[in-house]
Amino acid sequence: RAVGGDESCITLTLSGGQVGPVAISGVDWLTLTQHGEYYYTACGTPGPKDTGTATLHAEATDWNATTDVTIDVVDPAITAADAEVPAGAPVSIPVTLSDFSRPELTASGLPPGLSYVRTSLDGTTGAIVGTVPYGNDGTWPVALKVDDSSPTGGSGTKTRDITLTVASHPDLALAIGGDATGQVGSPLTLDTAVSNTGSDPSTGTLSVDLDLPPGLGATSLGGSGWTCWLATGTCTHPGGLAVSSGLPAITISATPAS
Repeated sequence: RAVGGDESCITLTLSGGQVGPVAISGVDWLTLTQHGEYYYTACGTPGPKDTGTATLHAEATDWNATTDVTIDVVDPAITAADAEVPAGAPVSIPVTLSDFSRPELTASGLPPGLSYVRTSLDGTTGAIVGTVPYGNDGTWPVALKVDDSSPTGGSGTKTRDITLTVASHPDLALAIGGDATGQVGSPLTLDTAVSNTGSDPSTGTLSVDLDLPPGLGATSLGGSGWTCWLATGTCTHPGGLAVSSGLPAITISATPAS
């Protein structure tokens, strides 16, 4: 087994009193070197075009002794993609390792709360998992590295850099309920509820703009903690809305005029 981009060597030894010369053929990226009467090495570095299976033919020409060696040239790869990571929410970012013999991956530069775990016994698949605490927004360059050695020859170190972007996401929702039908001249009561369904708290002033249909005139508008202006149908709140929480309702009283 040989790894693309890394030097590999094959040892050729003559026995039974045989001596060289020895010649090789079939693999053009190997160079033969003689170290003594009985000992040779064939060394070289395969390139991308050499990926696949090849047969090295070695022959001691004076003795009509031959041997064939099958060489599997692989190009190990780490497959992973850049990802956006919502703060405060569980994530699982898949990582796949291919053409390694004994893959052991390490990940450096991960945001707080994340780690790499195997998801298969042979180590060919894994994932970056965990939950990033709030307060870690920004871009995180992450280096994935595999140091791989093969029991049949060949070793290699492969790296892949990805970028994880940690982002906080408040997501405000507005629901309106109350009287669904009414009569002209009889007051209706409507309630509006603001909630945060996102992965991060909302900060800053919140505002709600109410646009009532023609013929429905508001007579009062307000709610605990809200400042409202009946003439414009606008209410504001100083803000600070935690994840999975809501603000006190805004109550609207309106009388149908037509």
